[in-house]
Amino acid sequence: MVNEFARLADVSRVGDARRLQQAIVDLARITTSRRLGESRTERAGVAIAPAAAAVLRHVVLEGPIRPVALSEHSKMKPPALSRQLKNLESDGLIERVAAPGDGRGAVLRPTRKGRTVQRRLEQADDEILAEQLAGWSAGDLSALADLLERFVVDLRSPPSSSATRPTTRTTTRPTTRRTR
Repeated sequence: MVNEFARLADVSRVGDARRLQQAIVDLARITTSRRLGESRTERAGVAIAPAAAAVLRHVVLEGPIRPVALSEHSKMKPPALSRQLKNLESDGLIERVAAPGDGRGAVLRPTRKGRTVQRRLEQADDEILAEQLAGWSAGDLSALADLLERFVVDLRSPPSSSATRPTTRTTTRPTTRRTR
């Protein structure tokens, strides 16, 4: 009887995990959709590509920032990032300035216009989210926020089983055969 209960609990967890995985996939697809990006920029009254908007957000929140650090934080490869930076600079949204204490290096910082565009995009995001969640109770919103924050923290931590699993380091060229 106890084993049957444990099996049913495991089946339920697997089903819930699959529902969660599907919801994550759907959420990623929706939040990166062209339609949402167009709605966002239209509502904000700005003309900016989603990739450029993401880079601008990093520069506003983390700047002044070196391009190498921006590449790491934004998870963009340098050639793609370079294109976005050129566009943002030519639109007057960011600027390159000499790095403090390093005459050879440069940092990126937002311009006043860039900060304004970022604020308008954030306001559009807030409005869109408020409209989508208008029918939710305060308790449901709070519970969702709490659970999502907990989920993000858990995803950033390695699974507990990996702490006890031995790792194999290869000092020579890797082989196709795996050892444990």
